[in-house]
Amino acid sequence: MKTINIILSVLLAILLLSCSKETNPTEPDMDHFKAYGLILESSGQRILTYFNLKSKDTLYVPIGLTPHYEVKFLDKDSVIIEPPKDKDKKFGWVIADTSMLEVYRHGDDEWEFHLKGKKVGATLIEFQVLHNDHPDFKTIKIPVIIRDETGQHGAPVGLRAYFEEEGKLICETPIKGLNGLTKGEFTLSVGETTEHIVIKLFDEQGREFQPGEGHKLVIDFMDKDICEAIPAGDDEPWAFQLKGLKKGITQIIFKVAGSDGKIHREFSPVYVKVN
Repeated sequence: MKTINIILSVLLAILLLSCSKETNPTEPDMDHFKAYGLILESSGQRILTYFNLKSKDTLYVPIGLTPHYEVKFLDKDSVIIEPPKDKDKKFGWVIADTSMLEVYRHGDDEWEFHLKGKKVGATLIEFQVLHNDHPDFKTIKIPVIIRDETGQHGAPVGLRAYFEEEGKLICETPIKGLNGLTKGEFTLSVGETTEHIVIKLFDEQGREFQPGEGHKLVIDFMDKDICEAIPAGDDEPWAFQLKGLKKGITQIIFKVAGSDGKIHREFSPVYVKVN
């Protein structure tokens, strides 16, 4: 009987030791992504900083899409580290009120996105790094304020085109008939498709905006055999890509149409060179 008790005690000790190793939260797991903070950047400008369970930032979102956001992380010394490249690690989020806000994504990059405001108000969002459907990392709940920015600018006097991911200005052109010079041009190669290009209008004070719902971007070419425009889709009505069809020089003409299809604004042509 004494021998049996000793054997049972040994087996119990082994079992407890095994369970302890499996459940010990301090046990290192080399497959987990370790980060202490997260930042959001747009065109090189920092939009949000979260570090060690703290963030003083609020995200402000218009009705419609925000600019392109890029996700990066911070180590224990608050040094920027790149997102994980493992295929089993994904970008995740939890939104308190999905009737007000959603995450919109396009392209293949796991760590880039837009926020889309659906109605005016406030909600919360938590960002995560998902590893096989459980979070390796998550932020606290970040406040988000959705606001209608209509009327916070004057009448448009010109148009600017940017590469969406870089935020790099490509060209600027005035409304047709107004004083001002067209600056910049589009350059690409035969068979090349550019990254997403986003259009913004600006007023006399330089304030940039995109027309509200019911308006749409119209793109024409002087020679349609040289280049074509590929719309980004209904969720991004002011974004597109250019594709070079054959070598040559043409001009691109941007217009803004109303819901009735009538052209409300037309801008001076911009040169397009296809090499």
